Amino acid sequence: MAKYGLKRGIVGSEVRHTTAQYHRDLLNQTEDIQENVGLLLAEKEMAESELAKIKRFSFRQRQVKGAGAVI
Repeated sequence: MAKYGLKRGIVGSEVRHTTAQYHRDLLNQTEDIQENVGLLLAEKEMAESELAKIKRFSFRQRQVKGAGAVI
């Protein structure tokens, strides 16, 4: 490598080699995060559905109250 002007092992360098285990751990973390995102999206959809039901019910209640006042 010296003939190309490259030096190996610079003194005081903070750079360290990573291991295969490090990359496996990152992959597992990524999979876990993706699974959590999927669960959170499902929870969000359920919450939005519940909110829509509540809004419809509330709107119907106001319609019934409004119709009763006209009579």
